Amino acid sequence: MKHSVKNRTVDTRVEDLIVKHGLLKCVQCGKCTSACTMTEIFEDFRYSWAPRTIVHEALFGTDLFRASSIWYCLVCDVCEVTCPSGVHFREFIGSLRDLAVERGYIRNLRQCKRCGRPILPKHTSTYIQTKSEDYTPDSVLLCERCKKYILAQKFKENLRASRKVEAKCQIGGKKKSRR
Repeated sequence: MKHSVKNRTVDTRVEDLIVKHGLLKCVQCGKCTSACTMTEIFEDFRYSWAPRTIVHEALFGTDLFRASSIWYCLVCDVCEVTCPSGVHFREFIGSLRDLAVERGYIRNLRQCKRCGRPILPKHTSTYIQTKSEDYTPDSVLLCERCKKYILAQKFKENLRASRKVEAKCQIGGKKKSRR
């Protein structure tokens, strides 16, 4: 649902997030943007991805779901720590992303190869694949739930194999003791 406030149209759920996470306290000082780690990581960093810009756009009713900007945030918390006004930007981005996924805006996300659940912004997974020494396909192509499930399955298989070996050893041991 949308409503108008001072010549702007704002989605009421987004408005609730704006209030909940303190975006109205933003004084547009720019400290969040100057400290943002995205400027160090993404060579093609754009001001439109900056925390300050996203806050400004949210306050003035821009449809953030259609833009890619909310998916570039690394949710590292640097902006929150540097904010003199106490804006909870990381939580706002997390909530906004959840709402975007709920509404089907997932074109900027990689999906889990096992269950299809949205997991990571595409550009972040691309960065991890090209820059990380610890990269494995499962680290960026599986959601946490599926990673845990696969790990549990491997554990069960190893446990079953271990029990089979143990049983064979016991049988073999009994045969030897019969002689």
